[in-house]
Amino acid sequence: MTKQDNGKDFGGIFGGQLENIFPVGIVSVEKAMNETLGACKDGITAWQDEMKRFTEQRMEVAKDAFDQLREAKSPTDAVKVQNKYLTDAATAYLEEMRTLGEIWQKMANDNLEALTEMTPTEDAKDSSKKASAAAGQQAAAE
Repeated sequence: MTKQDNGKDFGGIFGGQLENIFPVGIVSVEKAMNETLGACKDGITAWQDEMKRFTEQRMEVAKDAFDQLREAKSPTDAVKVQNKYLTDAATAYLEEMRTLGEIWQKMANDNLEALTEMTPTEDAKDSSKKASAAAGQQAAAE
């Protein structure tokens, strides 16, 4: 019978080869999966919140620009409003791309951190060594 980390019997499912499949141990893999899923959820939520904030801001700025265009007294005034709107929009979109990039970078770093914390248990290390030695002996015998 093959038991891993939490004492569950996995021998029947994987034919005793679980240590070869998950040499870091099931609990460690499960923990890393939960942490990476949490990091993804947090990252996607942060991205959605930022997109909502940015969209609301840009809609307000567009409304203000439209109001200013309505009040323009001359074509020169209208061109000034348009130039300011377009210049501000370019700056705002560049800043937003940077902000979204930081959100995705944080999510990637959080996922990487969770995966690098996945370390083999002593039992898993021993089992992996035994399985490697057995495989080597079997290959030599063939």
